[in-house]
Amino acid sequence: MTGILLTHHHTDHIGLVNRIVSTHTIPVYAHPNAILILKRDTEYIKMRVEFFRKLYQEMGCGEIGEKQVADLHNPIILSEDNKIHCGIQQITNNQLFGFDILEIPGHAPDQVALYNKECKWLFTGNLLIGNIPSNAFIEPDFDGIRTKSIVQQKQSLEKCLSLNVDLVFSGHGMIIENPIDL
Repeated sequence: MTGILLTHHHTDHIGLVNRIVSTHTIPVYAHPNAILILKRDTEYIKMRVEFFRKLYQEMGCGEIGEKQVADLHNPIILSEDNKIHCGIQQITNNQLFGFDILEIPGHAPDQVALYNKECKWLFTGNLLIGNIPSNAFIEPDFDGIRTKSIVQQKQSLEKCLSLNVDLVFSGHGMIIENPIDL
């Protein structure tokens, strides 16, 4: 089977999808929570802007926070180029392309990993990166409530640590050959 599975919604992980599907008719899959973001849903974007406006005010960020909120309205970020134009199929079960699909929020609330028990391979998106520390981002859930991203990141790392994995394919950098050491 041929298809694209998006590990999470960040633009550096979706950049070529529109180009690929414009010349190849293949399905695109994503976590159900990623679809509103990937489609640049107007109501979701408004909620996200309001979430960060309130967060930056509560944290006393002043002008810097106001600039960050203004950047969320930036036409480059919201442009059609950053929107996925094709249909996106929700990942609805725990298997795809012969891989187990694992929810691993923290870095992004919609991040998933692909695990193949036979090969002992794990594709982690940005959960584990060999050359820099993994990071959790402050994000709202779909009700506009701040996620516990650091707790989620820790739980996701523990989930992956419990697997029998020889190789980790990260979203950035080299293949990780000793993931337990990292």
